[in-house]
Amino acid sequence: MTTKTDEAISAVLTRAVEAAQVTGEFVVEQAPDVVQQLLAWELTHSLVWALTLAAVITLVWKSRRWILTAGGDVPTPEDELTTGAIASVPTAMLAFPMITYILVGLKVLVAPKLFLLEYAASLIK
Repeated sequence: MTTKTDEAISAVLTRAVEAAQVTGEFVVEQAPDVVQQLLAWELTHSLVWALTLAAVITLVWKSRRWILTAGGDVPTPEDELTTGAIASVPTAMLAFPMITYILVGLKVLVAPKLFLLEYAASLIK
């Protein structure tokens, strides 16, 4: 009875080790492709958000221009100053995240290994 049990345990362990080896080989084979896709995703994500924020900032300033000329009157310097101050608040609020996204995209392009190290460190935390 003990030899049958030992043989069964040995067979199960052998299959487990073989499965682990196959899984490990799969991970090693796919790692470069996964890293490349991660870098492409991060770059695309950063660019999309940066362009979206840039478009919103442009719309804020275009709407300012539209508000000034909507009445048909010639805008006064006070009107220009007031709408400029009002438009500056959302511009400043959107500019900081836009710059952050641009810097992340640049980091992916210029120093991908550094980006991957920082990304891995953030996963460990």
